[in-house]
Amino acid sequence: MNSKRLQNETNLSPTACRIFAALELRARDSYTQIAKRTKLSEQLVKYHVHRGKDEGFVSEMTAIFDPTALGYTLYIVYLRFSGASSESERRWFKKTERCKGVMVLADTFERWNAIVAVFAKDANHLDRIINTLTRPMKDKVVEMQVTTRLRCHYGSTCILNKSYQVIKPAPATPPPIVRVDEKDLKIMHMLAIDARVSARRIGTYVELSPSTVQNRIAQLEAKKVIVGYRAIYDYSRLGYFVSRLLFRLAEPASTITNQITKELFRTGKVNVVARHLGFADLDARCLTRSINHLSSLISGIRDKFVDDILRVDIVPILRWQFVNHLPITEIEELY
Repeated sequence: MNSKRLQNETNLSPTACRIFAALELRARDSYTQIAKRTKLSEQLVKYHVHRGKDEGFVSEMTAIFDPTALGYTLYIVYLRFSGASSESERRWFKKTERCKGVMVLADTFERWNAIVAVFAKDANHLDRIINTLTRPMKDKVVEMQVTTRLRCHYGSTCILNKSYQVIKPAPATPPPIVRVDEKDLKIMHMLAIDARVSARRIGTYVELSPSTVQNRIAQLEAKKVIVGYRAIYDYSRLGYFVSRLLFRLAEPASTITNQITKELFRTGKVNVVARHLGFADLDARCLTRSINHLSSLISGIRDKFVDDILRVDIVPILRWQFVNHLPITEIEELY
């Protein structure tokens, strides 16, 4: 194949785009299923998926879990430091990466220096986590805001292929708390690391037959513990940068938030929209190639909801990573 390596180009081939678009929200589909949906050979699908992983465009392929089904709530903690050296911030990020209660860690600039998504069972648990996170910076934390995630929608963008714009809706109401055993947690852990791991390989690890593993996965899906499977791509390799858009609404009623969510996905440049309780009512993850493009996207949304959107804060993301996909262990005292 004559296509250039991913890191040396700003666009993928049409074939690669079709494959990655088909995989984005159905990351556990077999190569045969992807080949059938894209009308390509299984060998070609395998080639592009492995190449994308080897060259870093495919960052992760993971299961999507609803922490509320396990008795946890996801909180987003925004932190601003003052008087902290670059070295002290670097050490803080390294230590925070080791915290078991942390789901996502993002390095940002402008108003906030860091965004941390954490799992907590209740307010006391959250308070303990925040104290653990902020203790190394002591008096360097000059501002902190916390939002509670109520529900989340995952969608695909138009970046890869305009024919794939599937939106994976969040559950309308939180599912009941599900009791899971150690084997379920091990299965979930493996799916968090690699959504495409085979039932046979999982079975070897948890000492169950492949058919039993498949049945357990199906039960976790039916109980909404697992709500989907997604591929996470490094769009910076295609010339895009990531921003979080924080919307403050005049009246965060479900009707308005649902309408704004749909419009955000229709832009083709948003792949996650979450509804929050706190200083931000909606949080959208946006992919654009320039500040002008980002400004135009925000203006288009604001013009459609002039009376509903009070303000939009832009949080540019320099770097972000998943630390833990599952809230299966308590945060460790590492500092």
